[in-house]
Amino acid sequence: MRARDALLRKPWLLPFIAALQLGATSASDAAGVLNVPRRLASTGLYTLRRMGVEDAEGLCILRLGRLYATIVGTVVVVAKVRRRSVKAYTVPLELVERAQPGVGGRLGYRVAVARAILERGERIGACWG
Repeated sequence: MRARDALLRKPWLLPFIAALQLGATSASDAAGVLNVPRRLASTGLYTLRRMGVEDAEGLCILRLGRLYATIVGTVVVVAKVRRRSVKAYTVPLELVERAQPGVGGRLGYRVAVARAILERGERIGACWG
């Protein structure tokens, strides 16, 4: 399975794919890169291995602090690494590109966060443009 397909099914795996791109080879390495407990890193890497994801070639991941984002098809996958968990969600790319300030509530916040990461995030891996 490709990393893109895995992210559409389980967006919370995004930081662990980023850790693999940063050179993490074990759960301890991934835990150090992401600053999470080894058990959480082990769960993420195990899930990737179980889904058959071996590499993340061609997947451009952007990082802004503890936030990670990538574009998969017509959605932006955003993940926030917390101390003991990973929270993730998807936002339609069309909303992020238009970024209408009138969108309110949780969706408006998520659109703003996704746009900020795409504009100011540092690149991890092979990126477009």
